[in-house]
Amino acid sequence: MKKIVLFLAILLLSAISVNAQNPGWINYTNGDYVNAIAIEGDYIWAGTNGGLVKINHVTDETIFLTKPIQAYLIIGYTQLP
Repeated sequence: MKKIVLFLAILLLSAISVNAQNPGWINYTNGDYVNAIAIEGDYIWAGTNGGLVKINHVTDETIFLTKPIQAYLIIGYTQLP
């Protein structure tokens, strides 16, 4: 009985100290197909199968918005439709 309790205690303590190797999400998307394009001032917006892309055609800065919440926040939504 003591061996079982000791084994469970060691198992519990080792489980507490274990951390994930990468706690963040990795999002693999496919942006091969452009479904929509919009031009707004210096920006070109491209809607792809993998998310939204914002391109500043003056500075060539490109921002990839691959998570739905990123797109809503960048566009200025405060509430999901």
